[in-house]
Amino acid sequence: MRQHIAQAQDNVNEVVPLCTSFIPLPFACNAKNTVQLMNDLIEIPHEQNMRFASFDISSMYSNIPITELMIILRKLCEVNSVEDKTTQEITRIAQTLLEQNYFRFRDTIYIQNEELAMGAPTSYILSEVYLQYMENTTIYESLIKHKVEGYFMHVDDILKVYKEDKKNIHKLLEDFNNLVPSLKFTLEKEQNNQINFLDITINKNQDGLSFEIYRKPTATDIIIPNDSCHPREHKTGY
Repeated sequence: MRQHIAQAQDNVNEVVPLCTSFIPLPFACNAKNTVQLMNDLIEIPHEQNMRFASFDISSMYSNIPITELMIILRKLCEVNSVEDKTTQEITRIAQTLLEQNYFRFRDTIYIQNEELAMGAPTSYILSEVYLQYMENTTIYESLIKHKVEGYFMHVDDILKVYKEDKKNIHKLLEDFNNLVPSLKFTLEKEQNNQINFLDITINKNQDGLSFEIYRKPTATDIIIPNDSCHPREHKTGY
């Protein structure tokens, strides 16, 4: 068992640089940070009938269809003219990772038999491969069909800007839920001309948009002391 876990960790260290080097992702719709998101939103022409809605993917990692993911990996290798040997290496390592989803809970080791593992370092990049491929194919077609004004994604959270007189957001939600049967999208509409997304509250007024810092009700505002023994990446992540 330990040997398999060690092998899986070695594969983790390989698959991320392989994917990012040979299958570069455009991140065209991704909100890189809050500042970029606010700037992009301000650039959208402000109209009285403009509305905001957020879609959330329920249990995203554990519902990414891995059979389709492997097909997409091969397609992206072909599109990026990756040589056959490297393509085989990428898919082999990815398949090994998907088959060795070990995790520990209360001193017992389990294996997740399906989809991407929760908390695994590679689940983020593999889910991005899948979702960005969908964004540039079926999701893009749906956005054009429904005349969506703005589309911003961060992991499993999606912000949409649309005109209420031209689009029924519930129809768009239904369309999204039909794109990938294994993924379940939920809807949150703006309330009182405002909506919370990531760490900001977006407010609409007659002059345009304004923004405030948003903290979830569960936020504790507890930080890790700089002189603690936690890894540096944990400290800078707060």
